[in-house]
Amino acid sequence: MTRAGPASGVTASARPMAVPSLPWPVTWLNVQGQGLALYDTGSPVPGLRSSRHGHDVPLLVVHGVNAAASAFEWEPFVLRQAVRRRVVALDLPGFGQSDKPDRAYSPAGMAAAITAAIDHIGAAEIDLAALSLGAEFATEAVLAQPRRVRSLALVSPTGMEARRIGERYDDRGTREQPWWRSLLRNGWLGPSVYRALTMGPMLQWSLARSWGARGYDPRLLQHARRCVRQPGAEYAPLDFLAGALSTVGIVERYRALPVPVWVAHGRRGAFADFGSCPERTGTAAAGHTFRLQREVFDGGSMPHVELADAFDAAYLRFLGGLTPSAFRWRYGP
Repeated sequence: MTRAGPASGVTASARPMAVPSLPWPVTWLNVQGQGLALYDTGSPVPGLRSSRHGHDVPLLVVHGVNAAASAFEWEPFVLRQAVRRRVVALDLPGFGQSDKPDRAYSPAGMAAAITAAIDHIGAAEIDLAALSLGAEFATEAVLAQPRRVRSLALVSPTGMEARRIGERYDDRGTREQPWWRSLLRNGWLGPSVYRALTMGPMLQWSLARSWGARGYDPRLLQHARRCVRQPGAEYAPLDFLAGALSTVGIVERYRALPVPVWVAHGRRGAFADFGSCPERTGTAAAGHTFRLQREVFDGGSMPHVELADAFDAAYLRFLGGLTPSAFRWRYGP
């Protein structure tokens, strides 16, 4: 087990390692009384190449949300990036190896977990990458502390569908349906719904729907089957089904980002509608120029897995364009 450093502002505690998401030692952080699992490629692992470039900007990756989500969704990308620099991945609260108490899960709680991971890294600035609904949580973490993040990569981010054009942001508003959440989280209905969603055929259907084809990476299915049977694994996904983890008007929050943004997504599958993706230029909430690059891949919603070579090359091109002048507004002329 790896322990957090004193500058992280969080503490570490021991937990059983039942279903590790990535092949690095787990660092346990106590965030709001809940154990958060981190995977830090700076920790040496026999047979794996770890980051040797301590001067490079570290990278933090955040997974998406579904019935069997975990940091494993980033595994191929983490392995590639770890050769170049330090990479840290986390299992969001209620998912993967992280604690899964019977409590209310919220975007604010997820953003707090990301902030705790940034604290753990302890660098002057990091690059941040997030998948699907994790993009919304990462956005809130960046907006809270923008000087700590050099760039933000959003892979198949949620909330950018064409029907969201004109939707207004409300800091108190999620898409939660209280009556539906009450039904899911009280009594027999929720566990029954969760069992139905996590049966083998449903997991396969969900992956094929996301992939846009039946040729998804079978390891994703294998890991999902291991994750969904962990005690408490149903609580966060049920809150997600009730809409409690999705932010109303999130496009306004994306547009307010004061750091360079890279949006990557595929052309096929059920998650290919990005009709309200912010323009390449505009004005952020703080009055600075909004910078966005968009890359569309000939694949589904997980191009970092399906098209790993092309994705990696495109992301490195984006990072290569991050000249010091791009951040002049943050540090002065």
